[in-house]
Amino acid sequence: MKKTMKLMVSVLLLTITILGQPMQNYADETSSDDLEEAFKGVWVATVLNIDYPKAGTTDVDALKSEAIEILDRAKANGLNAVILQVRPTGDAFYKSTLFPWSKYLTGTQGTAPENNFDPLAFWIEEAHKRNLELHAWVNPFRVTKKTKNEPSHDYNGLSSTNPARLHPEWTVKYNDGNIYYDPGIPAARELIVDGVAEIITNYDVDGIHFDDYFYPGTDFDDTKTFEKYGTEFSNIGDFRRHNVDLLVESVHRMIKLLKPEVDFGISPFGIWANKKDNALGSDTRGLQSYYAHYADTKGWVEKAMIDYIAPQIYWHIGYDIADYEILSKWWNEVCRGSSVKLYIGHGAYRTGNSDPKSAWYGVDEIRRQLDLNQTLDQVKGSIFYNNTAFVNQPRLGVLLKDYYATDHSSTKGSTNTQSNTQSNALNMTPITITPVAPVTNTLILSRPSEDVKTTASNYYLSGASNAALPLFLNDSEIKNRSFNGYFGVYVPLKDGVNTFVLEQGNKSYTRTITKISASGSISPMSTYQISDSTTFPREKEMRVAGEKVTLTCKAPIGAEVTVSFNGQSYPMVPKVAQSPDGKVYATSYNYEYTFPELGSGQHEQDLGVPVYTMKFGKYYDEAYAPENLILISENSIYTCEVPEAYIDLFKSPASGNGVAANLVKEMTEQVTGMTGKYVRLSSGLWASKSAVTISKFTEPQRVNLTKIDYQPTEFYDRLVIETSGGGAGIASYDGEVVSLKLSSILNENVLTFNNSLVQTSVVDGKTSIQIKAPHLKGYYLEKTNRGFNLILLKYRAKNESATANTPLSGYTILLDPGHGGSDAGARGLLGDDFTEKSLNLNTAILLKAKLESLGAVVKMTRESDTDMSLKERLAFSLKVKPDLFLSIHADSVEDTRDLTDVFGFSVFYKDPVAKPLADSLLNQILFDLGRKDRGVNVKNFYVTRGTWAPSALIETGFVCNPMEYEWLMDSKSQSLLVESLARGIVNYFDRTAQ
Repeated sequence: MKKTMKLMVSVLLLTITILGQPMQNYADETSSDDLEEAFKGVWVATVLNIDYPKAGTTDVDALKSEAIEILDRAKANGLNAVILQVRPTGDAFYKSTLFPWSKYLTGTQGTAPENNFDPLAFWIEEAHKRNLELHAWVNPFRVTKKTKNEPSHDYNGLSSTNPARLHPEWTVKYNDGNIYYDPGIPAARELIVDGVAEIITNYDVDGIHFDDYFYPGTDFDDTKTFEKYGTEFSNIGDFRRHNVDLLVESVHRMIKLLKPEVDFGISPFGIWANKKDNALGSDTRGLQSYYAHYADTKGWVEKAMIDYIAPQIYWHIGYDIADYEILSKWWNEVCRGSSVKLYIGHGAYRTGNSDPKSAWYGVDEIRRQLDLNQTLDQVKGSIFYNNTAFVNQPRLGVLLKDYYATDHSSTKGSTNTQSNTQSNALNMTPITITPVAPVTNTLILSRPSEDVKTTASNYYLSGASNAALPLFLNDSEIKNRSFNGYFGVYVPLKDGVNTFVLEQGNKSYTRTITKISASGSISPMSTYQISDSTTFPREKEMRVAGEKVTLTCKAPIGAEVTVSFNGQSYPMVPKVAQSPDGKVYATSYNYEYTFPELGSGQHEQDLGVPVYTMKFGKYYDEAYAPENLILISENSIYTCEVPEAYIDLFKSPASGNGVAANLVKEMTEQVTGMTGKYVRLSSGLWASKSAVTISKFTEPQRVNLTKIDYQPTEFYDRLVIETSGGGAGIASYDGEVVSLKLSSILNENVLTFNNSLVQTSVVDGKTSIQIKAPHLKGYYLEKTNRGFNLILLKYRAKNESATANTPLSGYTILLDPGHGGSDAGARGLLGDDFTEKSLNLNTAILLKAKLESLGAVVKMTRESDTDMSLKERLAFSLKVKPDLFLSIHADSVEDTRDLTDVFGFSVFYKDPVAKPLADSLLNQILFDLGRKDRGVNVKNFYVTRGTWAPSALIETGFVCNPMEYEWLMDSKSQSLLVESLARGIVNYFDRTAQ
């Protein structure tokens, strides 16, 4: 059945070729990044003419033809991105006012191509024609890359305009014979930042890309630099890593200021550190970027200093020094919980080994690595080094084309098993999408619904039409429409105003889409002063000794700015040191402050309100921060209490990355920090200030653990925690063990009792409890008068009244139709009619009827078009405590993407208790319907965070894709979707029933 469906979908795709662009995503906290197509890139190296051009030449036709050949090959091989090396050795493959033309481009550094040809502009234009992203690859610090026949440290071989020749004091002669910029010299870093700014200002690149070359080695001759600039550091290694961090952070901030849509990625050496040298490192024995290149690549991810990371894991699976599997899994964990996307760098150049015993014999090692990637939930794509590998090994291109075109991947995060369990109640027939009566006899332009402004180079126009009449866009007929007249057209945009006229019969729509510069909204300052609204802190800032905060304000570029408090004054560093055009703009000024030690016996010290002063020529200004800085002890005198049923906790003082844990009503915990709208608790997690009640005492409040008791019952086990009063616990589950951390409860001794499932330990006087629970239906905490209970829910045996026709007898299922009321969700192709909220409700009603016919008790969070908040939905789930919670959605993505390949079915869950459910739903849909596999994904959606029941969210399809929207609107296809979901639920309970 699955092969039949894939064939039918393929035929339909050939029949209905729709150029589309998705619209804005309105799903509950659903990010389009989670659903976007995998990144599939190839590195094109220009240094030493490795990939392009074959030899330096000023011949424009040769440069163009070679570029087109590479781009055509990338597209044919199923890739969607090219990473072009545009600054290989301190010279440029584009028109630059900072760097000379590259010798690898024309043969002589400083010599331009003929006829004013700009290679980078050509590459970008041709890449975008092929729907390929173009990332500009910069080698930041390398000035030369000598061959064995070239002289060492050859400054005379550089162009007379090369910055390294004009400023040799910025450089170091390394023992490999090459010249490098010294990362410790501020002027050298500023040059690199300015160089990146020049690229993104003048070119429509999709990304800026650094490779793995930072410091070339540990014996870099920068002793004088360290003596001059490294006085705050106890060793030169930390100084060097700090310099690289400064560059990375500066480039990232500058990109987000000028063109936030441009991605900044780095492809470091595959090993951050070996475990034998650093406990946090990988189980490897190779060169370590942290110590050899002074690149804290792990730290960049944790601090979100880049948009993506692509570690070069150029070794095979099973390699004892640096195993691909070990490293890919290590990086997967590093990126978990971070906004930084993980792409894997593959050593494609190693393929084609002639020894049959070699792991790199043929191209199968790449296939094995791609298969392994699909089991890692954080891996969002791959990049292959390099283009020449595809020339030398044509089978590599065939492999990738087949792999990506046939969606060969296994389900991310799932067991990838396909159940064909059938019952009389769930017999299925092959799905067909047949033409039905036209949904509308009139023209509707759904997206965009009004005139828009954008920085994008393309936009997606979509809607519905009368399928029997021709449809025209700017007098050109749109021939590619669905059976029912749904259409989508991906249109290019020129700078300025673009007018589009859509016409059918006597009805028409006119839309203007204005393409603007990303930096066009930045205006010069009219008055020269400190911006009062930018002074830090805006809210009370409370930290412990040794912690760092960045004091910041905005003032004119070129000003002298200081910040003063607690009797001290500190100079501030500007984010942008020089105006790009001589006009006066505002920039951020920063100073990183480290909180000092408290005096003996002190619990708190008020450091005062920071006062910011500015001198700018004849202008002077002074501004006060709204709040003060407070130093507190780790054993804090501040305590917070939870006033509501439960509150959310976060890993950082921001909610964007989702909830990490919850606290239950009346729990109390010490406060160890405060910033912005958030307060940090003794667990290290953060809560919203408004969600807790904060009290201050004269002495720290000590809460002792007085009792632990484990009480097993037939349907659940209860862990009883009693304290001397107050306290808090945080529970988590990894699929095998439930951990309860009592971070705010002190205990000098381990409380033990006779139960082999439970282990207790005390670290720094605080108790941690682990309970073995490999098969768990759910868990949650409840507050008691003497403490709290941890409830562990067991899977029940199948109800004795269950029959072949009523296999769900005895189970309670809660369905949650996403959105509703004033929240329409994603906008479909019929405009305000049949938006996502209507589709979700329709699917839920059909599924409710089906599940009830199978014997289940089914409840719904909403049964009509009514408003219901996410908090209300989760509270309803907590009240019902069902055997299964399923949130139903359809999806969409932003209007500036081409929607051609954006379709399919996906499942999301947060807690491991829901993984078996998520796997069962996806596998059943794939088996029955042959839908495109968008995977089982771990995501912290609000409605799926309930741990008291397996909770999952499904995305049934994309309402912004004309073909997909027609499928979602078709009653036959939706009936089969519901049948398949019901079967997946039945199979889930069959497998989990005791």
